[in-house]
Amino acid sequence: MKTPIEVINKNDNNIFMERETGIIHSEFSREYSLFCAIRSGNVALVKKKAKDYMTRGITMGNLSDNSIRQLKYWAVSSIAVAIHYAILGGLDETDAFNLSDEYIRHIDNLSNINDMLSYLSEKATDLTYAVFYSKAGKASSPAIRYALHYIHIHLNEKIRIKDLAKECLLSESYLSTLFKKELGVSIHEYILKEKLNAATIMLSDGASLSEIAYNLSFCSETHFISSYKKVYGTTPHKGRLNYQSEPQSLPPESQSDPESQS
Repeated sequence: MKTPIEVINKNDNNIFMERETGIIHSEFSREYSLFCAIRSGNVALVKKKAKDYMTRGITMGNLSDNSIRQLKYWAVSSIAVAIHYAILGGLDETDAFNLSDEYIRHIDNLSNINDMLSYLSEKATDLTYAVFYSKAGKASSPAIRYALHYIHIHLNEKIRIKDLAKECLLSESYLSTLFKKELGVSIHEYILKEKLNAATIMLSDGASLSEIAYNLSFCSETHFISSYKKVYGTTPHKGRLNYQSEPQSLPPESQSDPESQS
């Protein structure tokens, strides 16, 4: 499916034209939501966000009189921002900037708009995998790396340690000990942190608290609110207002109560 692309501000009086036509740049919240998903290392979420983003279309300012160069400028700026979010997510800076150079060189050699958009979607996924494996790289054993992978792809479910241990072919006690040793946090702490990271993205998308609690399998909306407040020191409602007023800010990551149930 072709992605609708619209270029605005082809007039010297940009603000006047935007008011007259009602056509403005693609809202920042959509881009921010996608970049935060990259930062989280959540591949499934990035695929969904990228598909939604492309389906809804892209509206950008006038960057060049040449249509191909126009999209290349936009693509390069998007790559630059995505790379910085990947670094914030834990990707090594040298690896990240080398990927950035590689992506930009490839974009520079393309001459078809659809090819560029397909490439960007593909690389958003690749970059997110790089962030995820960077996080998983802190674990040395194959069992813990598999446990992290299992947690990420089942984040919308209630993940019980006994089920996770069964998947990893380990006892609950040994898995818990090994996980804590290699990652420095308990399994419950890690799962809760990842669920709340996903919740911050959903909040910025305007999802209701009940919807977030349901989709991330918290025991209840009340449990989600209390968990969020315990980790971030504020309520989800205030957190949403912070995103709307200062979308570049995310709540700081912090360790949760090891007794919290996710």
